[in-house]
Amino acid sequence: MHPLLPDDLIEAMRLIHQDELDKKDASRNGLSDRDLDRLRDEGFLKFRGAEDGMGRYNIVWDLGLTGQGLRAIEVWPSPADPVTTLLAAITEAAERSDDDEERSKLQKLGSAASEVGKNTLAGVLAAFVASYLKLLGG
Repeated sequence: MHPLLPDDLIEAMRLIHQDELDKKDASRNGLSDRDLDRLRDEGFLKFRGAEDGMGRYNIVWDLGLTGQGLRAIEVWPSPADPVTTLLAAITEAAERSDDDEERSKLQKLGSAASEVGKNTLAGVLAAFVASYLKLLGG
């Protein structure tokens, strides 16, 4: 969940994402014109709409979530900290392992990786991704 958005707006954004929201009349599904404007102004939502001159939308179309909106409903990865994500994945793999030797190696890998420092590990990850993309022809 996003800490700055109320649950009803998060749920409405989920409905938009699932294409269950009627794009012609979004307010009937819990989004007021004010909510639409707030979500767009804060970078969560994109849409086009025709206003009636009094700040209300007669019609809304091309309604969709931005990357920030998708991250807020937790269906899009956060670009904030790939190193923390990697370290968490290593820890989780160690906890799930039924093999004592594998678990020990994963725990050592996680410990060593966290001791290297985030900047160094981020550089290693970036180099890996760059070389992988070259292999793919990107």
